[in-house]
Amino acid sequence: MIEPITHGFRLWGASHADKTKIHRKRDLAVGWFGFLQQTGRADLTLADFDKSLMLTFISWLNSDEASRHGNLLQPSVRSARFYALIAIVEALRDDPGWGLHAQGVIADVPRNLWVGRTRKTSPRPRLSKDHLARIISAAEGEVFAIAGRLQRGEHLLAKGREALCLGGSYRKDQGLCLAALECMYPGVIPNFQVIRRHDTAIGNAARILGREETAGYFYASGRDLVPFVLLLSVATAFNSDTILSLEWSNIAFGNRFGQQFVRIVGSKPRAATDPVATLDATAGDGTNAAQLFDLLRRLTERLRPHITDPRDEDHVFLFVPERGDKRVTSFGRDDRDTQDSKWRLALRSFIKDHGLEPFYLAQIRPTILDEIQVTTGDILAARAVGQQQDPQTLWRHYTSNGTIQRYNERLGEVFLARERWRETHGVIDPRSRLLAPAMDRGAATPGFICLDPMDSPLPGQRRGRLCNAYGHCPSCPLAAAEIGKAANVALYQGLRQAIYAAQPSVGPKAWVARWAPILLDVDALLQFVDPVIAATASRLNVKLPTVG
Repeated sequence: MIEPITHGFRLWGASHADKTKIHRKRDLAVGWFGFLQQTGRADLTLADFDKSLMLTFISWLNSDEASRHGNLLQPSVRSARFYALIAIVEALRDDPGWGLHAQGVIADVPRNLWVGRTRKTSPRPRLSKDHLARIISAAEGEVFAIAGRLQRGEHLLAKGREALCLGGSYRKDQGLCLAALECMYPGVIPNFQVIRRHDTAIGNAARILGREETAGYFYASGRDLVPFVLLLSVATAFNSDTILSLEWSNIAFGNRFGQQFVRIVGSKPRAATDPVATLDATAGDGTNAAQLFDLLRRLTERLRPHITDPRDEDHVFLFVPERGDKRVTSFGRDDRDTQDSKWRLALRSFIKDHGLEPFYLAQIRPTILDEIQVTTGDILAARAVGQQQDPQTLWRHYTSNGTIQRYNERLGEVFLARERWRETHGVIDPRSRLLAPAMDRGAATPGFICLDPMDSPLPGQRRGRLCNAYGHCPSCPLAAAEIGKAANVALYQGLRQAIYAAQPSVGPKAWVARWAPILLDVDALLQFVDPVIAATASRLNVKLPTVG
């Protein structure tokens, strides 16, 4: 199968981007070729691919054997791995050598596989607030350390350049060693073995000092760039690949009414529009966007004249690997994504150095968007930050299970409040303009706070049902009052009037038995109100429905 699949991949890949080809290759490797290897069918040819084999492949995808972790794959993942193969076979349809076999395979493809797979996707797991805070703290600490390292390097180089003409010991004088390396290698500093071949003394001194104390003063390694990537990811809430592929031509600095800002335009090929973030660049004690980009420019400017691949020319995150081939490269190129081994190794090192729980870059965006929903309760506010055109995208991919549960609970509260409104013929109306946004909608009487509206101890109330004992809150042991706010006090005054107004309709004996004790509790409550607040509340002249 290798020859026709390879040929089909070339035909299919001619019209697709490098990153798309990377994902398709990965899906083929863990999907179709994983199936062939696991089931002992590695010697099959395209001619052997019949309907029975296709159904066996589908059954395998639907089993836990298709996952390295022994659990069932998401329907969307199964679909991606199945259609990765079908797309390649489809590309062979008109091929003179393989076309006939390919057409037979396509004809046997079942329809409507994994129906509703887009609705059954699970959101990416978000980070806890504490975990995110520790990541930010660690990243900021490293940025400050790198800024200090560059400043120290400038001081050492200044002294070393002066000492070059005088000579000295490269081992004892770090500045002299750095100045010598600067003269020998104006671009990328090679491995220590290469330096030793050119000059044994300088090579030995550089090896003793180490990479960070030599090349680290001139330019960045991939590990150096990790805190910058993380902080910008938090600040912009951009997609992980968008962050890694940032380009200088899409970053602009400005001043609006004395406020410094940085405008960042990311690249997101499949989106209708590119994401944009405007960040505060005002100087302060902490890190800000302008400081981050200034440090990034200083860390990478020496490397730009020595770029060998034109695709790296404008990239922000430029570096030289600490090990292996000493060639200028970057994160986020078109032929790479967040699965790039260089990025994964650098992030893993950052996590280990700070003793953090494992995480990956793609978790930061859903964490930020989900936290906005938790804080504001507004999915549209999170959508504005995430810049998704369709709110369903935010709901399916960037809303955690915990937030979905909170939304469901809130929706349940709305239904319960509506049911109570209907049962009380509109007397208890949570939509009332008298209720300020912060007031408790669960309480049966406006202005009060109910500690447990689903378990009222009052006569006639049922456990598990929302309490509808309108007007009884002043005498309820589960009720609390807010006497420090004029709006609430106005409602208590309005309740007092509503109780008096019920005398003609209720009848003298019933009113005395039912409402006179509650009226005494209302009067006792109003005795604790500050006179200034009481006077302000009286001017509001609130009227409530008559009690019954």
